[in-house]
Amino acid sequence: MAVALNGDSPITSTTPSTRSSQIIQLFIQITLTIRSLLSSAPESTQAQLVLPIYKSGDRCTLELLFSMMGDNEVFMDSDELILNVARILSKSSLNSTCLSKMHGQQAIDHFMTVILKFQAEKQTPQPHLLRLLFVLGNLSTPTYDLAPAEEDPTLADLQALARHTCDLVALFAVYTRKVLRKWRRDGGEHGLEVSDEEADAESRVEAGRKVQERKGLDDRNDAGDEEVLVKVMFLSRVIDQCLTFDRL
Repeated sequence: MAVALNGDSPITSTTPSTRSSQIIQLFIQITLTIRSLLSSAPESTQAQLVLPIYKSGDRCTLELLFSMMGDNEVFMDSDELILNVARILSKSSLNSTCLSKMHGQQAIDHFMTVILKFQAEKQTPQPHLLRLLFVLGNLSTPTYDLAPAEEDPTLADLQALARHTCDLVALFAVYTRKVLRKWRRDGGEHGLEVSDEEADAESRVEAGRKVQERKGLDDRNDAGDEEVLVKVMFLSRVIDQCLTFDRL
């Protein structure tokens, strides 16, 4: 991956568009391999993601993956590649060594910028948001096994995340509306009005038919909407606890 990014790569095309396509396909295969290795590898192997890579200076695999999500539109336009990267970051955030590389205000700001970018630009951002919000959740979880003299980096991460409270509230509003629309579409409001004798039975049947037609298309997004909402609520709660603690 570092070799390809540095230009000394097996990519042979000289046409910009074709070269970009070849790089994307190469990175998709690389990230799929890394993801598969993480799924079965012990923690010691997962921790190798933070070791410096040949021909990349002091940069490690985790930092390269992290940098792929951002301003590079070639990478960001590939949903498959970026989802692979988000899955790797999500999985690696369960490893304490890897998680230590993600701490800090710069990382928090970057995650939130990417989350908002996905929400604004992608038609179905839920899979990406779920993984990145999962990382933020792990960064926001206190470390209880520290020695008394050690400072928990989670506190600084929570303070950095608190600066994005307005963004999280906006996401909460968006996904609350999505979940409520699903509830209404699935008959939630009718369920509260079953005793209304003036209800039009025919219109109910028609509404039910339309729901079934859309069900296969919408179910996956609906589930993602609810999961995103849960994760945003979790982050909002821990931020509130952090701010409450600071005021005491």
